[in-house]
Amino acid sequence: MKTILLSALLLATSAWAYKVTGVLAGKQEVLIKSKSQGEITQIEKKEGTKVLAGDTLATIDDEQEQIEWKQAAEELKSAKGDYLKTKALKKYVSQEELIKKRDIYLKKKSIYELKGYNLKNTKITSPIAGVISKKFIKMGETVSNGAKTFEVINSENLIIEIDVLAEKSKNLKIGRFLSFSSDLHPKKSFKAKITFVAPTIDKASGTTRLKLELKNNVVHGRYELKPGTLVNV
Repeated sequence: MKTILLSALLLATSAWAYKVTGVLAGKQEVLIKSKSQGEITQIEKKEGTKVLAGDTLATIDDEQEQIEWKQAAEELKSAKGDYLKTKALKKYVSQEELIKKRDIYLKKKSIYELKGYNLKNTKITSPIAGVISKKFIKMGETVSNGAKTFEVINSENLIIEIDVLAEKSKNLKIGRFLSFSSDLHPKKSFKAKITFVAPTIDKASGTTRLKLELKNNVVHGRYELKPGTLVNV
């Protein structure tokens, strides 16, 4: 998951008044990478689509993984049967034989779980609810393990991280609300709550980092503010 840090410009306007220009970011933003490799055989969601946590966004060719998983399931079933039969006859078999059957069963179980994990990873899923902001793959494309596939942003909760000159941040405490306007709504004022004030001052810039958070309002079925929008705090 990633958080976009804001490089903010502080403009002094009077002894205690100041203005910070920054960028809105989603509190939850995730770059989804492939956990498998192969050909993209299905794309379920497109850019701009709303998704829920766990939704499948695309599928990687899983023919080989299906074969290996089914084979592992059969071998596990057989090994488990052998172990349980041997265990039931433990009065007539050696402890060494029982342990051998048990170890084979446990090994086959581990292999089955691994093959199931590999099969599951052919499904590219979203770990969060949000909107697909970027799609990096195409149908028929071969992707490698770790390749970028989608970016999902949850616009319900937004953040602003700003760097404020230390002398200007003395009265900025956690819980205080600050007003800001956006380029999309220059005549409207919004409020965000300070949720973090860095305990240190950056030596190079002489600034203190602050984090502000706000809930994004829904207007006419759409979020009023968009991540990436310039704001004036």
